[in-house]
Amino acid sequence: EPVPIELPRPGRGSRLYVHWARAERYDCSWPDAVVATLLSGHPVEVVEAVQLVAVGRQDGLRSVEIPGTLLDPDQDPAIALVLRRRQAKRDGEDRLAAAIRVIANSMVYGNAARFDPTRGGVERPGPFCFPPLASTVAAGCRLLLALVDHELGLRGSGALYRDTDGAMFPAYFGGARGKAAA
Repeated sequence: EPVPIELPRPGRGSRLYVHWARAERYDCSWPDAVVATLLSGHPVEVVEAVQLVAVGRQDGLRSVEIPGTLLDPDQDPAIALVLRRRQAKRDGEDRLAAAIRVIANSMVYGNAARFDPTRGGVERPGPFCFPPLASTVAAGCRLLLALVDHELGLRGSGALYRDTDGAMFPAYFGGARGKAAA
């Protein structure tokens, strides 16, 4: 089956490739299965699909205040942070907007992948560690970039640069190549 892998290119970001793997079982998130199908042209055979369902509520959750808003554990804090960041940008609070961006990014990805060292030299999961979520967020980024690469390829172009969460590509308007964006 096709398996998407992202390999670094020294001084040039990274590149997403599809490698054909022979394995009895390959566990991946759904965005990686879509990437593998898109880039290989070969549909991935889904043998088993698993849905993770939240059960219960973590103890000790409490509200946290950031300048201008209160993050309530009963509401999605990512949405509250995005809305507060928009307001900060509109108000010209650039430093606050940048700080909120870091908080939101670490919350939706970094904390879900966090492992803390112990005195014994091993690692233990951090307080919000949930690797299935972290891997799905990263796979979602790969999927978005693969879709950009695919669309550019259909137009006879390609990305000039791509990284974990973005890409730069030449702009073509009205079918005329070589014209710069206004």
